[in-house]
Amino acid sequence: MSATSFIDRLVVKAEPGFLWRDAKALAGALALGAFGLAAAANSEGAGNQIAAYLALTGAVAWIAYLARRYLTRRRLATHPIGKALASLGDLAVIKSEVDADFGARAIDDFPLQVGTRFACFAGKGQVMVRPLDQLAWAYHEVVRHSVNMIPTGRTHQLVLWTRNGEADVLPVAKNQIEPCMRRLSAAAPWLPVGYTEVLKESWNADRSEFIAMVDATRAKPTAKA
Repeated sequence: MSATSFIDRLVVKAEPGFLWRDAKALAGALALGAFGLAAAANSEGAGNQIAAYLALTGAVAWIAYLARRYLTRRRLATHPIGKALASLGDLAVIKSEVDADFGARAIDDFPLQVGTRFACFAGKGQVMVRPLDQLAWAYHEVVRHSVNMIPTGRTHQLVLWTRNGEADVLPVAKNQIEPCMRRLSAAAPWLPVGYTEVLKESWNADRSEFIAMVDATRAKPTAKA
């Protein structure tokens, strides 16, 4: 794909994340294949031969799947970004609308790109295309990881709730959270940005009332995006 339109450039930006995800999966497939070869080299016992066959078959199938997944990204219609566009309507029409919204604007290092009508995400093997007027709430979330009760670190994500109760959970580096939140606030000043227990209780208790509050804020002249 030639990187001429915004969507083309977004596809290019998304690819390193997909390649890194595929590289990690390929390492697993190769490890499985190496186990199969080692088992095949040990000719003693039917169990070893069965294990070798299963491991090698699994490795080949895994590698074939990764190759197919890579090839499907060569066409926009089967690319994850194309699928995100198509989920909003006709692929060509929505692509044209997103391209027009962002125009010739350069794509920077941040994974979240925000226009006047759309928000787009490309990073860490994940993509999103979402009209701003579908959003109802956005906040930062810290995920704590552990193994056998031993803390192993934290990751950060941006959670975007839509009016119909769906959530886009987007992995974002810690130092990119605030700039991404500021982008959303600037483009959609009517959007609740940030997490509080009050907002959580309101969202969980009566979503329609929460959305009515968002719509009332948006209707104010000073809150127009």
